[in-house]
Amino acid sequence: MAASDVRSMLSNAQELEITVKGRRSGQSRHISVWFVYDAGRIYLLPVKGSDSEWYKNVQANRSVRISVAGKSANSVAKPLTEPRAVKQVIERFNRKYGEEEIQTWYQKLDAALELFVPSDRDYNDLRDSDFER
Repeated sequence: MAASDVRSMLSNAQELEITVKGRRSGQSRHISVWFVYDAGRIYLLPVKGSDSEWYKNVQANRSVRISVAGKSANSVAKPLTEPRAVKQVIERFNRKYGEEEIQTWYQKLDAALELFVPSDRDYNDLRDSDFER
C-alpha cells in the first residue's frame, strides 16, 4: 500500500493510533487519538495538553508511527506551544468533532502536535527497527 492510500484513509477516519517511544523506558507506547488531517498534515491535541505523558514522550523523541485502518507509516512530530498555533489546532478540532466534545474531553489546551504525512518515497511497511511490534 502506498502512502497516498494512507492519506486517503486519513481523510475519512475519526481516530488513529500513534506509537511513540517511552522517554524513560524506550518501550513502544500505543495510543488511540482524535486527529485532524488538513493540507497534508496531521494535527493532534493531547487531552491533558503538555501534561500528557505521550506528549512528553514525543518531545523527547519526535519519531511517531501513525496507524489508520490497519495500515501504518512513520512520521515526524513537531510540538506546537505558541498560543496562536495551538488555537488554530483547537479550531480545527472544533470543526471536526464539535466544540462541546472538545470542551468535554480536553482538560488542558496549551499544546498540540503537527505530524508530517509521509510521501510515497518515505512510506514504511512496519519493517524498520525504530519501533517494536
